Amino acid sequence: MSSGSSREFIADIDTPTFTVKFDVCTIVGIEPRDDHEASQGTSSCCTRPRFRTNTVTHVEMLNDYDPEAAQSESPDDDLTGMLPLLTDVGMLFSRRFEHTGDLADISKAISVENRLVARTPKGDPNLPGRLINLGISFLTRFECTRDVSDISGSISARERAVDLTPEGGEDMPSLLTVLGASYMSRFSLTQDLPDLSKAISAQEKAVQLQSDDDEILPYTLNDLGESLMRRFEHEGNLRDISEAILQQQRGVRLTPGGDETLPGRLSNLGSSYLCRFERNGVASDMSEAVSLHQRAVKLTSAGHKDRPILLNTLGTSLMLRFERTGNHLDIEDAVSALTKALQLVPEGHELAPKVFNNLGMALWGSFKHTGNISDISMAISYHQKAVSLISAPERPNSLNNLGISFRHRFEAFGDLLDICEAISVLQESISLTEEHNPKKPTRLNNLATAFLVKSEHTGELADISNAIATQQRAMHLISEGHAAMPVLLDTLGSSLSGRFEHTKDLKDISNSISAHQRAVDSTSKDNTNLPVWLTNLGVAFKLRFEQTADPEDISKSISAIKEAVDLTPDSHPYLPSFLFNLGKSLILRFKSTKDGDTISEAISAQKRAIQCTPVGHALMPSLLTSLADSFLSRYEQTEDHSDLEEGISNYRQSANGISGPPSIRLIAAKQWATWALKVNPSEPEVMAAFSTAIISKITSPLSAAFTASESVKA
Repeated sequence: MSSGSSREFIADIDTPTFTVKFDVCTIVGIEPRDDHEASQGTSSCCTRPRFRTNTVTHVEMLNDYDPEAAQSESPDDDLTGMLPLLTDVGMLFSRRFEHTGDLADISKAISVENRLVARTPKGDPNLPGRLINLGISFLTRFECTRDVSDISGSISARERAVDLTPEGGEDMPSLLTVLGASYMSRFSLTQDLPDLSKAISAQEKAVQLQSDDDEILPYTLNDLGESLMRRFEHEGNLRDISEAILQQQRGVRLTPGGDETLPGRLSNLGSSYLCRFERNGVASDMSEAVSLHQRAVKLTSAGHKDRPILLNTLGTSLMLRFERTGNHLDIEDAVSALTKALQLVPEGHELAPKVFNNLGMALWGSFKHTGNISDISMAISYHQKAVSLISAPERPNSLNNLGISFRHRFEAFGDLLDICEAISVLQESISLTEEHNPKKPTRLNNLATAFLVKSEHTGELADISNAIATQQRAMHLISEGHAAMPVLLDTLGSSLSGRFEHTKDLKDISNSISAHQRAVDSTSKDNTNLPVWLTNLGVAFKLRFEQTADPEDISKSISAIKEAVDLTPDSHPYLPSFLFNLGKSLILRFKSTKDGDTISEAISAQKRAIQCTPVGHALMPSLLTSLADSFLSRYEQTEDHSDLEEGISNYRQSANGISGPPSIRLIAAKQWATWALKVNPSEPEVMAAFSTAIISKITSPLSAAFTASESVKA
C-alpha cells in the first residue's frame, strides 16, 4: 500500500481443478469372441469387461503384428474371422503402453483399431464399442503429445459411436459424457469456443438422460459444471457460473460420504463459489467456498496424493477472504496451508510452481496487514521461483503476479527499479497472452495500474497516457455487461484523474467521475469491492472541487468516502486508506468554510486510521504527516498550543519512522524543522529536525517529484 492508498489488481490464482470424472482412458469395450456371445451385444462403455484371449500368447500376438503388412491388405480380403483377434491385439498394445510409456505401442494400438473399425460392417453391433476403443487410444496418445490431430481423432470416433447408438440406449449417457470431456480437452488446447458449446450440449443431454440413481450422473454433473465455468471465464455471464454451482451441488449431493471422489468434487464446487465471489463480491459465496475447501481437506488423509492440491485451494480461498474482510487469522491460516502444500509437493511436480505462485500472493496479504518488508520480498522470491518452474502455457500467469509483487514493493518503499521491473514483467505477460484469452483484459488492467502508480511518483505525463491507452485497450476486449467491467472502469477513472492533475482539463476529471460512477452503479451493495469504487469516486469529486470550488463536489466527495468507511470492517487492511482520503476531503472543506467541526472530524478520521494501522507499517509516515497537517491547520485558526504540539509531535514521528517511502519522511522532517524553528529557534529539537531532513534528503531521490497518491488501489 502506498502513501494512503491501495489499488485494485487482478491476480492469477492457480487452483487446479479436480478431474473426478470416470477415467475414460480405461474404458475398453471388448466384444465377445463367438457367435453366442455376440448375440448379447457389446459391453457397456462404462465398465471394463473380463479380458479374454485365445491360446496365442500375448507376446506372440504383439510381436507378430506388422502394421505395414496390415496397410497392404486389400479391402476385398475377408478378415471377418480375424476381427476378434485384432480387438485383443489392440488392447494388448494399449496395456503395454500403460506399463512402458512407449508411444510406438499406443500408435500400433491406434493402427490396429483403425483397421478394425474400417473392416467392421455398418450394422455390426460391435462397431460402437470398437469406435469407443479407438477414441480412447487417440485420447491416450493426445495426453502425451498434445497433438490436436489426436484429440480430433478421438472426437471423430466418439461422435460416430454416439450416432450409431439408439437415443434411449443404456450406453448413451456415458457416451455423451466422454464425448463432452473430449470436446473440453480440445478446447483447452485450441480455445475454440464451438468446442466449448458442443461439450456443454453433450453434457446437458447426458444429464437429461439419467436419473439420480445412475452411477455416472455425479461425474457428468461435475464435468458440466466445469464446462460452464470455462464459458463464464470467456464470456463473463454470471448465469453460467450460477448454473455451474447448481450442477456441482447436485453432483456433491449424489456422491456417497465415503466416496474417494467427494473431496475433489467439494473442492471444485468451492472454487466455483470462489470465482463467483470474485465477480459479484457477495460475502456468503466466499464463506461457502472456504467451508467447502476446509471440508475437502478434512476428508483427505495426511498422506493422500491429492492433499497438496486441496491445501493449495484452501489457502487461496482463505487469502481472498482476508482481502475482503481483513481478518488477520485468515491470512495466517492461508500462509500456513500453502506452506504445508509446498512441503508435500514432490520436487519437480507440476503443482509446485502453482503453490509457489499462491504462497507469494498470500505473503502480499500478510504484507498489507503487517507492512513487514520481509513478507513482500519473500513474495517476490516465490513468484520468481514460480516463473522459473512453470510450463510455457502458464508462464503469463506467474509473470502477471510477479509484476504485481514488484508494484506492491514500489508503492511501499519508492524504489523506481521495482516499478520499472513491474512494468517490464507485466508487458511480457501480456505479450505471451493470446488476444482471445479471457484473462487478457485484466492483465492489461494490471499494466495500466503499474503505469499509473509510476506516474504518481515521477510526475511523468507519458506514463499516464500509457495507462489510459492500455486501459482503453482492455475495455475494448470485453462486453458492457462483463463481470470485470467495474474493475476496468475504476482504473480508467483513476488514470483520467491522474491526467487531470497534469492538464487541469475539466473534461478529464468529468470523464473520471463518470467512469467511477459507472463502476459504483454496476456494483451491488453487498459487493465487498464497493468501498474501493466509492472512495475513488470521492477522490475524483475532491479533485474537481480543488479546481472549481463547487461546494457540491466536496460534499459528494465526503459522502461517497463516508459510505465506503461505513461499509468496511475495522480490521480491513484498506480502512486506513479510506479514512486517510476522508480526512483529506474534510480538510479541504474546512479550508473553504473554516468550520471548526469539520476540522475536528478530519482529525478524528485520521486518528482512527493510525489506530487501525500496525506499528512499522509502510503507510504510517503518510498517516502521521496528514494528521500533523490537520492539527496545524486548526492551530492557525484557534492558536491552541496543544494543536501545535500535536502537529510537531506527529511530524517528528513520521520523520523518524523506519518504514514507508523516504520522500514522505523528508516532507515530514522539513515541516518538523520549520515549525520547531518558529516555536523556539534555540531548542535542540530544531537541530535534530534539520539533521533528520538532511538525512532524508540524501535517501530520497524522488522527493522533488513525489506527489502523495490518493486513489484507492485494492
